[in-house]
Amino acid sequence: MVPCAKAPALVRTLLIGGANPDHQDVWGVVPLSMAAMAMMVEAVDALMEVGADPTIRDADSMTPRELYTGPAVSAVINKWLRRRTGESAPLEDGRACAACKKTGDDGVITRQCSACHTVYYCSRNCQRGHLKEHKPHCKPFSMDNTVILRPNYDSGNTSHVPLASFNPVLSQLGVYMPELRPSAHRARYAHPPKTFPKDYVIKVQLPVTAGQPTLPMLVYSKSRNFECRIRREDAPAAYDRVAQIVRKKGFQGAKAYFVAQLKSENELIVKVSEVLADQPF
Repeated sequence: MVPCAKAPALVRTLLIGGANPDHQDVWGVVPLSMAAMAMMVEAVDALMEVGADPTIRDADSMTPRELYTGPAVSAVINKWLRRRTGESAPLEDGRACAACKKTGDDGVITRQCSACHTVYYCSRNCQRGHLKEHKPHCKPFSMDNTVILRPNYDSGNTSHVPLASFNPVLSQLGVYMPELRPSAHRARYAHPPKTFPKDYVIKVQLPVTAGQPTLPMLVYSKSRNFECRIRREDAPAAYDRVAQIVRKKGFQGAKAYFVAQLKSENELIVKVSEVLADQPF
């Protein structure tokens, strides 16, 4: 695999020319593993689009899905696995317009549906044209489909970082890491915003620790302009409900993405009725 900007285009050219996306080298490694390890998201996308198999094991008995390759790669792999079974998930295409599929790269600004927050549109015309398709699935925030969490902004010095395990082996071992003091860049975001309400797409990471299942969950947005911990002692029922959903529907039972609204410094409303597609953060 060529680790350069031209690699995705080269991969697509080879695939169009009939290259086998599941070819194994002498060590049993497939192109998907190489692209994933190099974190070449576009190349991974091209390989998955033509049917690459993410479950082929190499000589070390590892598959592309089991490699720790970061959230952007796992999001692409999971997107194509869903499509192969006819399934879909909210925000599968990120902030792309749900009607015309244009993104910021096309020079448009997309905005969330103000009711459900799970689709984006680049214009009123696109939103009106997509209304018939979207309306049956548009579920506004309500008491029935949300959970209210109490954010905690104190990182502390002796707790543990909730570590999402992307490798099943780590999860089975119950690996955890001692928390380090946040960097200056991250620490400046460890506080609530100055104005409310604020809408976010959030990532919820459960603590993966040996024998300590109720350590704080880590919650943050893609840009880290919102980051907090959710402690079970602040709202046990809400904590347990979110944790149960993440374990059941999240990626390897360790992380999941939701739309949420920070109503105030101490009130985070999370729409738990819809688990979003894996996001690249």
